[in-house]
Order: sequence, then C-alpha cells, then structure tokens
Amino acid sequence: MVPVLRGPRVVLRPFTLDDAPAVYAYASDPEVARYVSWPVHLRIEDSLAFLAASADRVAKGTCRDWCIDYRGQVVGSIGLFDHQPSHERAEVGYVLGRRFWRQGLGSEALRVVLDYAFCDLALRKVVAHVRPENAASRGLLGRAGFCEEGFLRQHLFFKGEWWDVVSFGLLVGEFRPG
Repeated sequence: MVPVLRGPRVVLRPFTLDDAPAVYAYASDPEVARYVSWPVHLRIEDSLAFLAASADRVAKGTCRDWCIDYRGQVVGSIGLFDHQPSHERAEVGYVLGRRFWRQGLGSEALRVVLDYAFCDLALRKVVAHVRPENAASRGLLGRAGFCEEGFLRQHLFFKGEWWDVVSFGLLVGEFRPG
C-alpha cells in the first residue's frame, strides 16, 4: 500500500520496527516535536508505539506514512492522511530531525510525495495545516507552490490546548514537479 518513492537524495520508504531508534532520535527532541500533533517521545517505547500506530493506519488505508531515508539514515517522516477519494483530496504532514533542517531534504521529500499524490493517486488537491508561528514550514509550503487559504482559529486540539492553524492548499494544476 505504501510504495517506495525516490528523489535525488532521499528515499521514502515504509517504516519498520527497526526504525525505532532513529525515530526516537528526532522525536525525543522538544524543538522537533514543537509543531506536530504527537508528544515528545520520552522513551524508545513511545517510538515503537508510534510505529505500531502508523502500521495500523497504513493497514486500514487511512494514511500513507514514509520514513525519510537520507544516505541510509532515517532523518524524519512524511505522510498523506485524511485521504478523501470522493473529494480527490488528502492532507500532507512532515517532520525532520533538527540536524537535517535547512538542507532541502524536506522540500525534496515533499515534491516526491506531491508527485505521487497527483500522478499516482490522481488527487485534485493536497492540503496542509501549519501553526502560524511555524515560519519554516510556512516557507517550505510556499516554495512548493502551496497557497495560503485561510486562518483557522482554535481549529485543532493537541497537547492540551487549542491550536490556531494556517490552512494551505495546492491544486493539481499548480503543481510543478521538481
């Protein structure tokens, strides 16, 4: 259900339980977990539970999760979720370990997933929701061609608080493959 996808520098592949130490390496960093829905991983068991939940979601067909493999090392993840075939739409989310920020790996992984979403899944639209203060993610989406579509007040409840989010969207006709 989750194919291996390749970019010039990254390989996007399904997670395995063997990836738990690498996931823990980035997911245990509070700065990395700051803008994502899941809590900081305090123990390797948290990463194992995350991987098991991901495998369950993939098996049910509710999402597609990939690890971002760079030079044989898992450096982050990217996924398509909330796939609504009748609306030809899905949401994208991603995270990278801090050591790999600002190296173009997130942009490359996003382009690869967008190509898959529009060409293989025949989606009409991909959306993303970002906290307003997450300038790096907003910039990444802008560089990928996403348009800011609106500010959604108290739209998501994560980590014990209501989050405002900025909604972004990219239509198939706006996508420019890398």
